[in-house]
Amino acid sequence: GAAATSSNSMVQNVPTTYTEMFQFNAAVMGFGKSIWMNEVLAQFDNIVTNVANSARLQEECCVLVLRISKVTTSKVNLAEYKSCMLASLRSLLPKDWTTEHEVAWSWMWENVERMVYQNMGKPPIWEKAVVKLVDSIDEATGYQLRQDIYAKFFAICPAGESFFKQSNTYLHIIASKLMDVVVAIYIDPVAVVDMISGVGLRHVGYAIPVELFPPWVTVWIDRWRSIGATEICTDGFSWALGLVAKMQTRTITEGTTVVMKAINANSAKTLIRSLSFAPRGERAQWLLLITAGTQEISPFFWSIQSGAVDASSAILADLVTIRADRDRYYYAAQDLFVRHRDVVKLLLDDAPVLLPQLLDGLIWRSRMTVNGYRRVNYYIRDLLVNEEGKFHKNIEWITRSRDPKIVIHPVLVLLADLVWNRVACRSFMYKKSWFL
Repeated sequence: GAAATSSNSMVQNVPTTYTEMFQFNAAVMGFGKSIWMNEVLAQFDNIVTNVANSARLQEECCVLVLRISKVTTSKVNLAEYKSCMLASLRSLLPKDWTTEHEVAWSWMWENVERMVYQNMGKPPIWEKAVVKLVDSIDEATGYQLRQDIYAKFFAICPAGESFFKQSNTYLHIIASKLMDVVVAIYIDPVAVVDMISGVGLRHVGYAIPVELFPPWVTVWIDRWRSIGATEICTDGFSWALGLVAKMQTRTITEGTTVVMKAINANSAKTLIRSLSFAPRGERAQWLLLITAGTQEISPFFWSIQSGAVDASSAILADLVTIRADRDRYYYAAQDLFVRHRDVVKLLLDDAPVLLPQLLDGLIWRSRMTVNGYRRVNYYIRDLLVNEEGKFHKNIEWITRSRDPKIVIHPVLVLLADLVWNRVACRSFMYKKSWFL
């Protein structure tokens, strides 16, 4: 019995994922103190999935250099990771692993090593030089630097002026934040990479052309030299700024879908045409979710926030349309409520004209009549109950809006009746129990 129990526990403790197997092998092979391996492990998925994309692979390797630099200052032997990686893969795939796999994965890691070693050990030196110069810039010098940057950028790239429509004060804030990001990417690369993905997705909504980034970076580096930056400081600033620009360019490229282009043009016709290419089962995702890195954006939400009412109306009409193929029905209103639990409040605050359209889409009327009546289905579960199984705040939000035309909508009348009856029943039960 004891032997069987011991055998079962050993089977249960056998690693089944790459991360678990790698950590197990690293401990066995004596690499337990090489904490930099955890940084490689965290970045490994992005590296492997983008091995065929040289630009993205270079970007991931730059981020890896920054991450390793934050955890160790000693010399790093990347070959140790390779030996542990191959041992882990062999253990996980004993039947499928061949010499061809060995060659392919070794080739992949050799490419990564070459890219990583190009800048290994430099980030701490660059960080020190960049931080020192940024801290030495006084208010007058900083103001003049930002003024010169915009003046030169608009001179060599007139098209960029139409994308900087904010006040002069806000333009200076943008330039100051850019310097902060360059410093921050050395200090906390993980957090900054996530933040840049979010900023890039917002730039998708602004329809910023990626062609503007190279001249923008060039102007910054030129002006950076003009304030007395050393060669090391300039190298560190240009490397970090170039990395940020690459991330922004990639995020915008990944996020600029045909749906976002239609929203930026506020064209219902273009949006409907773009959705004609989407499979039925994926139409809702095209309209509700765009991801880049760890960040995401909702095209529907963005269309409302940006005031693209025509595009918003077209998106809403598509989401509440019931479609079908030979196997199943597709009703994306449910996906809408999962993605935006407070969609009613969202519409009440920013696009009240679209709320009746949403409510109309929650009613299905049969085309067949029986004895002069037609069957009607009301899809109000997500309006009535929240994700915690409690009453939703939709009735509360609608009451606060004080719109007499909205409250008499059939869906809301039924919803209010259900809520009132449920509350009345609860109140009666409480009174009855009290009297007993």
